[in-house]
Amino acid sequence: MSFFKMSAIGAASAALLVAILNPFTAEPTQSQAAAQTMAKESLMATQAIDSNRPKRQPKAALKPAIEPANHGVQLKTKAGDLIVTAALKDLFDFYLAHYPHLSQLEIQQLIKTELGHSLPQQSLQQGLTILLDYFAYKSALISFNQQYPANPTLKTQANLALLVERHEALIALQDRLMTPYIASIFFSSQRQLDGHTLAKAKILTSDLSEDGKQQALINLNAQLPFDAFQHQQRNNVQQSLRKIDQQSDLSAAEKYQLQAQLVGEESASRLAEVEQKRAYWRQRLDIFRGEVQDLQASGLARQDYQDAYQKLLTRHFQPHEYARAKAIIRSNQEQL
Repeated sequence: MSFFKMSAIGAASAALLVAILNPFTAEPTQSQAAAQTMAKESLMATQAIDSNRPKRQPKAALKPAIEPANHGVQLKTKAGDLIVTAALKDLFDFYLAHYPHLSQLEIQQLIKTELGHSLPQQSLQQGLTILLDYFAYKSALISFNQQYPANPTLKTQANLALLVERHEALIALQDRLMTPYIASIFFSSQRQLDGHTLAKAKILTSDLSEDGKQQALINLNAQLPFDAFQHQQRNNVQQSLRKIDQQSDLSAAEKYQLQAQLVGEESASRLAEVEQKRAYWRQRLDIFRGEVQDLQASGLARQDYQDAYQKLLTRHFQPHEYARAKAIIRSNQEQL
């Protein structure tokens, strides 16, 4: 089995038990580096942007491009080949979490650029293959979750059987799309956690007394590997952060306070910083989009339009941002 084909299998089993058995676990969208980054995303954006949100000003000078926060992932190679570790999944999940407003194709392009800066040609091709396989898995999860819906009410043996079936189907999906080798690397901790969750479900649906179940759960938790336990804790933190971020009735200050209680002042500050950068990017993009619409309505000849469009692009963005900005504008136009 080729290295490249090995890359697609690991992503599916991780999500299986997580989706069904939350409150015990949930499929991670990112690992620790990405979770810490998500913790950085909330407060200052609204305060900084809403207080001084610019109107469309075609000739307004815009600040230099703001790069995303450091994800902390370092990719390594050996003899020209990519050394595949869970850190590669961390990188993918970081971008998925950091740019939820972008399409998967746009996020893929950002990751491809990142890999191109980090890896030599041979290992770059390997990384790109794994990237495509991972996103294929992410897309496949949509129909998978429709076929195997999550069911957190595990009170009967029948429900437990459904959980086991879903778990096995998820592993099969991961192995098929990413290969068993890559899947085992990407989802090692998650699969340990899934096995733990199944064992917990068996206890909860057993004929033991309530006291017997509680003691059995205590014994089971003591057997959970430390890295899997940490993985579970990170999942819980990530879910809590997402819930806070999605509460539109909270002010930026209130979100910050809740995040600080959950992950500490330093992480909450970094989260707010990232959200400020993300909001600033959306602001710049809105200005550019409006000017492009005005340009399209101007009736310029094709070449004149292209020249004017390029001038707008260079006015609002740095060269490394051109592809991303054009892709978003094009995507929006196609959806109209």
